[in-house]
Amino acid sequence: MSLGVACVAGAFAAAPSAFFPARGAGAVVPAAPHGLPTLTSHRGPPGWQPVDWGLARLWVPGGWSIDSSSEQECSTTAGGVVFVGSETESDVARMCRLRFPPAVVTMRDLAGRAGAREGRRKINGIAVLVAPAPRARLVTVRIPAFGVEITLTGPVPAAVLASLGPSPIGIVFGAGPVARPGAHWKSVTYGGLTARVPGSWPVVNGDHADEGGECGGFQLDGEVLLGPDSTPIAVYCPSQPDNYAGLWLKPAKGFYGVPGDAVTLRAPAGASLRAYPDYLDFGPPVSLWYGRVSIRLGLGAAPQVARAIFDSLRATPGRADTRGAGACPTGPAPAMPEPRRLASPLSLVPALGPGGGYLQPAQPASSPKISAAPIWREFEKAFGPPRPYERYEVLLAEYQGELVWAVYGIPFHTVAGDCGEYYLYLSDADTGAGILNA
Repeated sequence: MSLGVACVAGAFAAAPSAFFPARGAGAVVPAAPHGLPTLTSHRGPPGWQPVDWGLARLWVPGGWSIDSSSEQECSTTAGGVVFVGSETESDVARMCRLRFPPAVVTMRDLAGRAGAREGRRKINGIAVLVAPAPRARLVTVRIPAFGVEITLTGPVPAAVLASLGPSPIGIVFGAGPVARPGAHWKSVTYGGLTARVPGSWPVVNGDHADEGGECGGFQLDGEVLLGPDSTPIAVYCPSQPDNYAGLWLKPAKGFYGVPGDAVTLRAPAGASLRAYPDYLDFGPPVSLWYGRVSIRLGLGAAPQVARAIFDSLRATPGRADTRGAGACPTGPAPAMPEPRRLASPLSLVPALGPGGGYLQPAQPASSPKISAAPIWREFEKAFGPPRPYERYEVLLAEYQGELVWAVYGIPFHTVAGDCGEYYLYLSDADTGAGILNA
């Protein structure tokens, strides 16, 4: 079945009610100059997958290829393919050498002005412009509210276009009504910027983030992080961390400083923010800046919550920072502790994992032939300078029947979790030869 304009028209649905009651006139967001009457995402049929570009989301069959750009992918046996970004139909044809599947959808930034012959329609309450089809199997749909243009070629199911709605980023930043925080939300302040967040979210010191890891910072789905991550320790990274909701406020410096080509946007509550010029394509999580504060906003499974947080951002110069729980100790590197004999069996599972075994007390008559000082120095070579947010023990003990010096590092425990990691360095107490480090 070809997808002509008449077929597309059958995909349009009635507009649902607006998600939020009202949005202030100060809500100015680049690339979204038009009203957005609906702020709810729509799900496609069972087994379908979402495809996002900027403010827009479509659903396509689960077997389709997404963002294909190589000849191998384009010649797939999948029933359809979606190209997102700057590709035009001719680009797609050239990259795929005309061997792409019969159904092709492209999503890209809106270009040019509306044509006089474009038909005006609504899909799920969203105003769209449908261009006359130069041939029966090509339809171009322009969505000014999203700043996106969609081209459909070949037998694209009508349900694809019928699924049009805002992407998670579109829900957060699209123009439209202001999101009002819930009755039990609370305020957090950092660096003169105040936000409202759900009352159930823990407020945690940034030391418990994962600054450079795959997690993107958040360890919990729904948390506030305040301050920098001063403990360069990788933390457990949950699956699909980009789906986590959260707010992280920290100093804007170094790699996390304001980009030189940043644009300005204003939150409805008044905070003047900076963003990437194409920030709608960066995330989730989304990066913003306020003065010397870096803002990382995780959207989660309910991006309307992130919208309410964004809409609440306001300048509060002079207000004291909210204190996040679980700050890790700071200060100079600790000196070597006084060596001691192990008095009772010590499980090594925290450092070595399951099956790690035990350190056993040394026999009373056992005496090392070398002192603990050179063992401590070797430990520093292996693991770096000792950290103030970890404590260390130097133990004379037995391991698998051998007399050993053991340097054991233990993280500092806080209400928000551990600071640092467990370490173990074992050396022969008679020769100084290394036995194990973990």
